[in-house]
Amino acid sequence: MQIVIQDIYPMHRDAISIEITHAIPGASIVSAGSLSAVIDILSTTFCDLILIDTGLPDLGGSDGIRQVVAASGGAPVLVMSNTGDYEEMITSIAAGARAFLPKTLPGPVFVAAMLVVTKGGSYVPAELLADQNLPVPPSATPAPHREASVLDGLSERYREMLRLVTLGASNKEIALRVTLQEVTVKLHLSRIFRVIGTRNRTQAAAWAARSGLVGA
Repeated sequence: MQIVIQDIYPMHRDAISIEITHAIPGASIVSAGSLSAVIDILSTTFCDLILIDTGLPDLGGSDGIRQVVAASGGAPVLVMSNTGDYEEMITSIAAGARAFLPKTLPGPVFVAAMLVVTKGGSYVPAELLADQNLPVPPSATPAPHREASVLDGLSERYREMLRLVTLGASNKEIALRVTLQEVTVKLHLSRIFRVIGTRNRTQAAAWAARSGLVGA
């Protein structure tokens, strides 16, 4: 397996390389220190996995991630982050990354997440979703007024995604309708459910009916 690791800090690149070679005997590691170096490597070498650091000065945020995804030849791109920020996670996944890996992850967890991606899966840390202090409607407010107030605060895209949930659309179907990746839809739905104070699709559909969203 050929793996590209791009990180601004050589020490961190070396540490990741050690973890990977222990988990995947025979893995071949190619190191890069910049976005341009990654693009150059991908132009001449087939790679099975690409790890890039969001802290690179020349990455340029989501645009740089999109460049790597476009040059990857279909190989999964995993984003490593110094900040472990929720918005950075959403932006990275929306740009085409298959995983978002805070550098604070323990080595075994980091490698396990990487292996999930090699099997066709995706990975984002559950704690980033759980730690979001998103507004939950205060229970003291009468339900109809509370729900109408929260509904007014949802973006049009979030309203559309919630409408589709009430119609029984799957995450894949919602992704096609709103032109997002399925994993991004999952992240957005998790956030929507927290904002409206529900735990699952059934509760969210009932909430939407009470709020007047259905048929709106």
